[in-house]
Amino acid sequence: MIAHEGGDTGYRTNLVLLPDKRIAVVWMQNAEWAAADDSLTRAALDVALGGTPAPIRTRRTIESMLPTYQREGIGAALNQYRTLRQSPRAELYTFDEAGLNAFGQYLIRQGHLRDAIRALETNVELYPASARAADALATAYEMDDNMPLAIRAYRAAVELEPTLSHAKDRLKQLKQ
Repeated sequence: MIAHEGGDTGYRTNLVLLPDKRIAVVWMQNAEWAAADDSLTRAALDVALGGTPAPIRTRRTIESMLPTYQREGIGAALNQYRTLRQSPRAELYTFDEAGLNAFGQYLIRQGHLRDAIRALETNVELYPASARAADALATAYEMDDNMPLAIRAYRAAVELEPTLSHAKDRLKQLKQ
């Protein structure tokens, strides 16, 4: 099997080749959420190989808040997240710390560090048991040269997950 997938906000693609069987599966979509897992690819391969595909059940990612962020700012985007999380439509979305971490990382890459910090602070607030959320927030604080808050967040990450090497290493280095 030869495979390659990709995407960005607003689109996703996947290509799978089975050269020995002379089968190729390609799909492209104008949505980042419809096939965030591999269920669409597996279903297409099932059909190509003569099988019956399993039902495709996917959830939207929170990347749908990006247009809100672009139009109205970080406050409106985070409000949309909180509202969706409590709404009857919540089952249509994947809500976890990984989604807000990804949103925060996107904001950092776009040069919006302060907005990223707000998103990552919300992540820690909503998912207080997540060491990865605390680690991401600590990294953002460190990028913002706020070492006291970075140390506190790294410390929280290590307390939650003592084997989290990034947080342990950064905490050790910042304390020196």
